[in-house]
Amino acid sequence: MKIALQILMLSGIFLMGLSFQKVPMKSQQQLMKEYIDEKLADRRAEEWKKCRTEIVNKAERYVDSIIYRQVNFNIGDSLRAPGKPAKPAKPFDTLKLDSTPIKPILGDSLTEKPPK
Repeated sequence: MKIALQILMLSGIFLMGLSFQKVPMKSQQQLMKEYIDEKLADRRAEEWKKCRTEIVNKAERYVDSIIYRQVNFNIGDSLRAPGKPAKPAKPFDTLKLDSTPIKPILGDSLTEKPPK
């Protein structure tokens, strides 16, 4: 157990020693080059996003216009009013006029006076 604790302490001290190590200073040219490269990378990424968004929007508009035309064409076909139907032929005259003279049903009883 003591050996494990000693190894752990030594490795901790070693890591702390590495963290305080001096980093060599970069020259002004190197700093400017890193800054410019970073800005160029950001600009390229921004332009790429912008270009991609524009292309996607154009493609969406194109596809939407095709779908819109197809839907309107199909709706136009189904919404057209049907033509006016032709008049049906006249039926044959099956009713014949009655040519018998008209007589009162009760006779002249309404006009006659009843006997007293």
